[in-house]
Amino acid sequence: MRPGERVALTFESGGVFKRRKVVEVLALASEEDSDGDGYPDSLELGKTDSERFRKRFVWIALSAFKVNPKSWDEAERDCAGFIRYCAREALKKHDTAWLSFSNYKGPLWEDVEKYNYPNVPLVGTRIFRIRGGKYGGPEDFSNFAVARILVECSMRLVTKDVTKALPGDVAVFYHPEDFEMPYHLMIYVGNLNAADHEGWFAYHTGPLDGKQGELRFVRFSELVEYDPSWAPIRFNPYFLGFYRFRFLQ
Repeated sequence: MRPGERVALTFESGGVFKRRKVVEVLALASEEDSDGDGYPDSLELGKTDSERFRKRFVWIALSAFKVNPKSWDEAERDCAGFIRYCAREALKKHDTAWLSFSNYKGPLWEDVEKYNYPNVPLVGTRIFRIRGGKYGGPEDFSNFAVARILVECSMRLVTKDVTKALPGDVAVFYHPEDFEMPYHLMIYVGNLNAADHEGWFAYHTGPLDGKQGELRFVRFSELVEYDPSWAPIRFNPYFLGFYRFRFLQ
């Protein structure tokens, strides 16, 4: 049973005078946060579901380069908005209706089984944390979170070594001299099993010269050679590391 589902259980006695009774059971989502990371256990995905999310997350990002996604709000076209969009879409049920509306261009992977957006246990569509600490209730979550809040409340640091990052991890940069948008996020895509190198990154630039900005898809080596402050390497003080959503294993 999934949280929120109702199941009818039928009990029938044996013997001559049979009796029959039907009992409805409603599955409620657990609010226990056993690891204290802010995401209740009922929201955390197991190994298989985490892998399914990663594949969907990465390929939904790559598909956005080929088509202009209808479900990506124009008002959220920046680096954090790109992360939020890909995360929401990755958790959805990717049926015929979704494929038709999204115009998705990419491989077809299995869906996350535990739950599907927007029917997420306890929080519904509000899947991003806006408060730190242990889970205290649905009010800890929101539909929207800026880059800094996404990193601090919804993600955890896993490594600064690109060889230990997994596809779907998020590279985080911090440039304090940029007063308006000091944090910048990039999706680590990996090498897509196509070459023996450190892989690619997909991201939205955020506003550029007063314009909306654009999506970019670049190699690790290009980031390193372009500007040392944007190099995703451990010795770059502007690179905070690779982060992972807390609800993933």
